Amino acid sequence: MWRDARSSEERDIARGKEEELFDTLAAKEEDLTNTNEGYVYLTDQLNEVKEEFEEKVDECERMIENLTDQNKKLLDEGIKLRQDLGEARRKLAEAEKAVQRAEQGLPVTFRVSRTDSKDAAVPDPRGITASPADVDLEESPGKGKDGVYPEDFEDE
Repeated sequence: MWRDARSSEERDIARGKEEELFDTLAAKEEDLTNTNEGYVYLTDQLNEVKEEFEEKVDECERMIENLTDQNKKLLDEGIKLRQDLGEARRKLAEAEKAVQRAEQGLPVTFRVSRTDSKDAAVPDPRGITASPADVDLEESPGKGKDGVYPEDFEDE
């Protein structure tokens, strides 16, 4: 009986340990399941953040491309404006020279082409503009009042 009591006591202790190990195993399996669910949740979150990041990177690349195109257009426009400014300065210098020549009483010539309108401005290749009303070709310097050039050389 003593043996039976001892084996029954060992059996009860073993069952208690078995139940304890079973409960521990169930708790560990629940922890493992929770951990796996947490990894799945974090992986989903990571994938969402990656997608948002990729969208923002694509948006930034498009913006950089647009800004690069705009920058190129503005640079081209700046170059054109500098060329126009240089041309305008050159024309201004030529006009100032023409004014100085006129003030000195030297002849100032305009290249006037025929236009359909009397009042249309005629651009001069040197940058001086004049309308047909401003230029009296009959009374240009060097011509007489009758519109005829005097003879430069006397007949010998």
